[in-house]
Amino acid sequence: PHIITLPGMRDGPDNIFESQTLTGGVREVPTGSRAYSCLGTLFSVGYSGASVINRGTIWNISSDDVGSAIGGYYVNAVDNFGRIISDAPNGNAYGVAVHSGGSRVHNSGEIFAIAGGSAAAVDHYGPNVEIINSGLIAAYAPTGNQTTGVGQALGVATFNGGYLENRAGGVILAEGRWATAVLFGRGDLINPGPHIRNAGRIEAYTTDPAHESVAIHTGALTEEFMRLD
Repeated sequence: PHIITLPGMRDGPDNIFESQTLTGGVREVPTGSRAYSCLGTLFSVGYSGASVINRGTIWNISSDDVGSAIGGYYVNAVDNFGRIISDAPNGNAYGVAVHSGGSRVHNSGEIFAIAGGSAAAVDHYGPNVEIINSGLIAAYAPTGNQTTGVGQALGVATFNGGYLENRAGGVILAEGRWATAVLFGRGDLINPGPHIRNAGRIEAYTTDPAHESVAIHTGALTEEFMRLD
């Protein structure tokens, strides 16, 4: 069985041929527009703190060993109302990857990470990031090997705390050799929570019977609050 219905084949060729380096402000992909590429990173934010609003389709198919649709160290905000798809047939795929700081990821559309190696749909290291989902967030890494990556699927991964709300109708899925739908890395020293609030569906499915399927994995220091509602 499978829990993720993939988006299928892309409906057109590349129309962006160089990584789009954002240097601040807000980049908006309008309704009906397509940003198609075969790059390491389609929208590269770096340290600029830029934001991305997507109302169309962002779809990157990477031939590199790592690929991302939106990535950077300081990504202030990602607001997705359309589709964000990162596909890395030969390696690891990230839909939205924030390596240091950022305030929020809000999704009412679809975010996919699909990989021959490992996949993370939302991968965020920012402290106190707010992630709100009322759409679909899905990571798919069913195979994996020593060349492409181990086959770990992470739907939403936050490594420095924050707040995750999966609203009614929201779906967070992970399917892979190792599958974790939500990985929440830290608690809070002051705020008693809740830190994770779920009114939708959070589900993981492992394609390898030797491994566990984990819907929510949390980690917090003994002196930190960690509350799920």
